[in-house]
Amino acid sequence: MDWVLGDLQSPQDCQRALVGVGTLIHLAAVPDDAPFQTDLILSNILGLHHLLEAAKKVAVQKILIASTGQVVWEPLNHGPWPIRANAAPSPRSWYALTKVFAEQAGLVLARDHGIDVMNIRLGACPRSAQHAEVIGQDDIARDVYLSPRDLGHFFSLAVAVDWKGLHCLNAASAPLVQERLSLAEAKALIGYEPR
Repeated sequence: MDWVLGDLQSPQDCQRALVGVGTLIHLAAVPDDAPFQTDLILSNILGLHHLLEAAKKVAVQKILIASTGQVVWEPLNHGPWPIRANAAPSPRSWYALTKVFAEQAGLVLARDHGIDVMNIRLGACPRSAQHAEVIGQDDIARDVYLSPRDLGHFFSLAVAVDWKGLHCLNAASAPLVQERLSLAEAKALIGYEPR
């Protein structure tokens, strides 16, 4: 496997990293609320822009864009459940707004450039032992928890299965109490079922 060490702030690094790539899985972002002008704009907006422009230039065929369940915050908290993968956004925060931007950027690439795009609204992915504890203490987060194993399984299927066009899917593990994010669309398109 080849590695390219680069910076999302560099259009040249982004293009260099994508030469010869058929499928891009974009996971690089500030994953939570952070200072908007110095962190979120630079990584989640400008960095995404550089990466997607590079993907167009080198003719990447498929792009998988990580979004978040936080883009549907109102129904996530109040229902009705399960929330369909194509539910209209009601973002929780500035971070979630950057993910709405990412989803819309994916729409533009699919519509105007014929690139196959999958926007994936991820559930609560633990980034540390402490973060896992926080998830475990929150009723909603427990129901949209996304284990590292299921995350890998989801992306393996999303890369292996032949799909075309623009899609928005939810990705979560099996809920403890209430299915809040519908997994029906992911099961139908790529055969995803949480393990």
